[in-house]
Amino acid sequence: MVSQVVQFDPGQRLIDGNDLNKNFGLYFGASSGLTAKAGGGQSLATPLLGATNEVAVCATGSDSVVLPPATTPGQAVAVINNGAQTLAIFASAGTDRIVPTATIAANALANGTAATLASGVMCEFFCYKPGFWKQETSV
Repeated sequence: MVSQVVQFDPGQRLIDGNDLNKNFGLYFGASSGLTAKAGGGQSLATPLLGATNEVAVCATGSDSVVLPPATTPGQAVAVINNGAQTLAIFASAGTDRIVPTATIAANALANGTAATLASGVMCEFFCYKPGFWKQETSV
């Protein structure tokens, strides 16, 4: 099996602490009490910044959140909708796409088209190759 992990040259390196904090948050962090953006669409959607994200407020149907860029195979993002309405989840702007549950990559949603998550439901998104999130929903 070919490793997708970048191999770094040995030796000391300086890494910006903000970059480290962002990466650790994406892989290990949790965000709770998020409010989905009402009428936000993809461009104004609330960003999901942790590996696990609880949306506490989704007041109207299709209030929106946006996934981080799908750049690293193996990355996973969980979304819990504890709001009152169906949540719209967008891939990041550009070329990223979401492959919904029980769908193959050929039928991935176009960028700018949201996946949905019913109230009281959790789903996970897995980056299996750059530019693609696979959605798995648990009821």
